[in-house]
Amino acid sequence: MIRRFLLLLFALFLLLQLIDGWRFDLLGFADDANRVVERARSLAARARPEYPEHALATLPENPFNGPFLRFDLALAEAEVERAPERAPGDEVSTLFALEFEGGDEPAWIPEGMAPPQRADGVMRMTASPGGYLVLDGLDLPRDEIGQLWIRMRTTAGTHFRLGWQGEGSDRRSRSLWRDRIDLPFRGTGEFHTYVIDARNVLKRGLAPGEHIRRLLVQPADVPGAVVEIDWIRILGPTARYVHALRGSQSESLAEDTRPVLFMWPDQSLAWEVTIPQQAPRFDAAVAVLRPDHPVGFALRFRPEGGEPVELWRQEVGESARWQEIRIDLAAFAGQKGRLLLEVSGPPENVALWASPLLSSAPRRPLRIVMVVEDAERAASLSLYGHDRPTTPFKERLAAQAVVFAHAFSQATKTRPSIASLMTGLYPSATGLWHFSDVLAERHLTLAEILRAQGYVTGAFVQNGNAGPYAGLHQGFDSMRTGPAVQGRIEKVTIDAQVFDWLERHRDRNLFLYLHVLDPHAPYDPPEDLRQAEEGTAVGRDPVLDPEWVERPTIEGRRQRYEAEIRHNDRILERFFAMLEERGLAHDTLFVLTADHGEFLGERGLLGNRLWDHRPPGYGWVTRVPLMLVWPAGLPQAKRIDEPVGLVDLVPTLLEAAGVERSGLLLHGDSLWPLMRGEDLGFWQRRVVVSEEPTAMRRSDPCASCGSLVRGGLQLLGSPWIFKRDWLFGFDDGFGLLFTHLRAAGEDGIHGTSLVGLFPRWLHRRTLAALHEANIRLWRQVTGGEAGGTVIEPTTLEQLRGLGYVQ
Repeated sequence: MIRRFLLLLFALFLLLQLIDGWRFDLLGFADDANRVVERARSLAARARPEYPEHALATLPENPFNGPFLRFDLALAEAEVERAPERAPGDEVSTLFALEFEGGDEPAWIPEGMAPPQRADGVMRMTASPGGYLVLDGLDLPRDEIGQLWIRMRTTAGTHFRLGWQGEGSDRRSRSLWRDRIDLPFRGTGEFHTYVIDARNVLKRGLAPGEHIRRLLVQPADVPGAVVEIDWIRILGPTARYVHALRGSQSESLAEDTRPVLFMWPDQSLAWEVTIPQQAPRFDAAVAVLRPDHPVGFALRFRPEGGEPVELWRQEVGESARWQEIRIDLAAFAGQKGRLLLEVSGPPENVALWASPLLSSAPRRPLRIVMVVEDAERAASLSLYGHDRPTTPFKERLAAQAVVFAHAFSQATKTRPSIASLMTGLYPSATGLWHFSDVLAERHLTLAEILRAQGYVTGAFVQNGNAGPYAGLHQGFDSMRTGPAVQGRIEKVTIDAQVFDWLERHRDRNLFLYLHVLDPHAPYDPPEDLRQAEEGTAVGRDPVLDPEWVERPTIEGRRQRYEAEIRHNDRILERFFAMLEERGLAHDTLFVLTADHGEFLGERGLLGNRLWDHRPPGYGWVTRVPLMLVWPAGLPQAKRIDEPVGLVDLVPTLLEAAGVERSGLLLHGDSLWPLMRGEDLGFWQRRVVVSEEPTAMRRSDPCASCGSLVRGGLQLLGSPWIFKRDWLFGFDDGFGLLFTHLRAAGEDGIHGTSLVGLFPRWLHRRTLAALHEANIRLWRQVTGGEAGGTVIEPTTLEQLRGLGYVQ
């Protein structure tokens, strides 16, 4: 009897599997998911360390832009007419150094681990679970730090963790490691030198003018690993420039980060050029690294067979902000000759030419303006059916737009999501998984590609996780962050600084990226949109609730969040109107989207209430608004139901901008065929992937961290499904047994399948294979180096020049 009962249960179980497989076309799902994996493997096989240089060098001439020359990208083409013998390495200031050779150095305080040992000129540490060391009592000005050098070796582990804290921080706080960088070890057993680009990396968590008071070190991520540090150097800003007499870098002045061509005086560089016929001009911004030694800048043109003509000359002593210059070259239109960039003055300083550009009028005008509203979920927009009128302007705008009903972010956090949006790659291929990760320079961004094709690129960013300390400044002629852009949406849309930039470049093709922090928590709308908190009371959370809210409620938080969306909508209406008034709207392709969504107290699988935008990746945090508006270029206004991803925006915008994409590494697909109604069968079967990189480790990628969306279905597996319910404390591994199948058009919990063996196998198999291929791509392109760092840089010569190696 018992045997028959068990056989009956087993037969019923198999029947349910077959019914699920037929009802959800899981065999077809498996075939389409396999195409995603095969594509990722193909891209990984093509990935090479020389990828960015080769990809940009082989791009055809852009059909939209006239002739141009970016001098910082064409440095190899310059002829050196005058130069000093070497860069003065003795000008590098050492702000702080630890040699571990004497007893007079400050002591590292152990927390949860054995005290470090000093012997033979090294500090030896043994890693323990959660243990770390603290170096207190420092006074290091953030703005004067150029690089941080560490020479060390390890017996085991994948990375070394370095954290920092400013004034008023608590070394035992919950956010202890919020401001940190993880340095991947380059093998075991041998000493290696690791160089951190502190000019960008240390911006996280430190305001302009703030000082570092404390360093924290976690030796390795493997208990028992022995890490030995030979020495640590914290160097001044010139350290980034002593490796060469000239070169390309990025530099930030007044929180405005720009790519620069740097030159040590006295120096003259010449480029063979033909001055364009149509509205030719030279644009740049100039500054010096140190204000105490002014440098003379000059621009000259030497026509073929003629004498040099001085176009501009000025002594520059400004190191606090960029000084814009623009030289009209119409008098030389069509002439061939040499354009010379020259600097003269004391050898102790570095001259900076930011984004030096010879350009001409475009053949066809195109502006691309992307607006990202942080943590804005599609479910809270009346554009997407929400019952309160949160986005009346966007609803009217939809009459001339393409609206994607089911657009998914590739991560639930800003840093990995924006990296994916800007590179066209899944998070597992970008290397940005956690708050400490920085995009490696070897990756190509949308801004880099457009800039190399003659577009002027700019950004105003209110969330630092989308800015320089995440490495996402790459390719922008100007990225403005910090106090000048902080506040509400007005500061990065209708503010004078934004329209000054647009007007300055109105006669050139451009890409402008505007990252708005609201409706990100805390939910704090303008006073005219605030209402009394009513409904179910919840405990006050300083992350979600502003100070003026004394008794928060579930309904009150939702109202405040929606009020911020409403405010954004009315300011965007003003922004569009101002562009219309200035004649800047017709030839502009607008992209309106978000980096991820938000939980607003919805109940999870086990009944707990979910807040913020951590995993699991239910539709509340992964389904985002996506709208394209282009008066001069869209085929027709429509609403599209097929699932798409933010990873598709790079190929879509490159196609719109006339950029050839065949040589680029892109996981996404251009959405133009979908917007034209072509090959709908492909789009209905295509699988869109979202990942949960915050739960992943490169040494052991989480095979169930993410979701697969196809048609109206989503397979979701996440270790966070159980971890986010306070009643349960299971390890990550328990959550990996769970597979979630639901309707993609819904944001809640529907169609849950706890016993589906085939869905679970399909989900795990696909994501595991995808992560493996993507990590291989990341390693092939970057060499396994974290962004913002260099391992064994160019550099025994640089080390010798700084006196660190004999």
